[in-house]
Amino acid sequence: MALFQANSRDIPKGYFRLVGRLTACLQTFGQGRSSHLSTSWDTPNARRRQAPAPLQAPSSLGSRLSWLVATAMGSQWENFLHNLGEWHGSFASLDASGTIVESTPSILSLEQGEGQRLVQFKLRRFGNGLDSSPTREISQEYRSLGKQVVFFDSGTFCKGSLQVAPGTVFGAEFGFVAGDRRHRLVQLHSPEGAFESLVLIREFRVGRGASERPPLQDDHLLGHWTGQAATISADWPEPDLAPCALDVHRGSDGTLTFHTRIGAVEEPCGGQPEQLLLLPDSGYCLVPLQVSHREAFRVEAGWLPLPGKLERLIRRYDTSGAWISATWISAVLESPEAGAPRARG
Repeated sequence: MALFQANSRDIPKGYFRLVGRLTACLQTFGQGRSSHLSTSWDTPNARRRQAPAPLQAPSSLGSRLSWLVATAMGSQWENFLHNLGEWHGSFASLDASGTIVESTPSILSLEQGEGQRLVQFKLRRFGNGLDSSPTREISQEYRSLGKQVVFFDSGTFCKGSLQVAPGTVFGAEFGFVAGDRRHRLVQLHSPEGAFESLVLIREFRVGRGASERPPLQDDHLLGHWTGQAATISADWPEPDLAPCALDVHRGSDGTLTFHTRIGAVEEPCGGQPEQLLLLPDSGYCLVPLQVSHREAFRVEAGWLPLPGKLERLIRRYDTSGAWISATWISAVLESPEAGAPRARG
């Protein structure tokens, strides 16, 4: 007998993804004692001893789904904790051409509280220099993570608007984490949807001696890259992993073109014209000039934490303006394009 009878359009979005993951999880753990313990406990002449408590999922379907979601969100929290520490850096405001307009020194701290699920956030910005009092200060406690942000294994994260709405500012933030460095970028669009400005945040974990990367040049991107992609969808916080490949070429007009394949799927270009901006600290952004709640689009940022190593974050929106997924790509340069020098230092 079917669990329920319903028209396919009545089934909640993501239902089959949840059930599929739940089934795989239950096949792994089982509903009784774990399989590797069965022999010693089921043998009639075996010495009876108390078995360790089995790893067991809740019995009802609704409880199982809630349990599985809670487990996935727990790994999100663990990924978030890779950002703990005191970070010294700066917030730089850039115009739509990528030119720095102003820059303000900053100190950001993320400290784990007494509770396991408590992180204390504090940001101080020094408009008159680090030797003066902060001109802006923000403090906040985190006990959970909102749906608008997703974290990946390294602590790298992506967050932004869940829905594009007319007359509302649209924004997305990309946060790359590599060792004692963080490279963050915020893309902002006006209430009319036009690309307006960027905020570049370069941060260094205090006392570790990490240094800034050089400004990115297009030659650093040219060539064939291979690596792995982790994609988190809006209806499930655990990543789907797939191999990926990227080819970056320079066209006859001098512009760069990106061809990305994730698994067997070619990554589609955004529905709107895009602008590639090369940034300080070996970063870049690929941003649509206009966003709309009537046309699918994506926003992207990238960073080279080391020569020949590329990190990318892609955030996608559907034809209704709703956020649908985010992908983190970590790749290495397999072969530079002919005539392109290898990136140094």
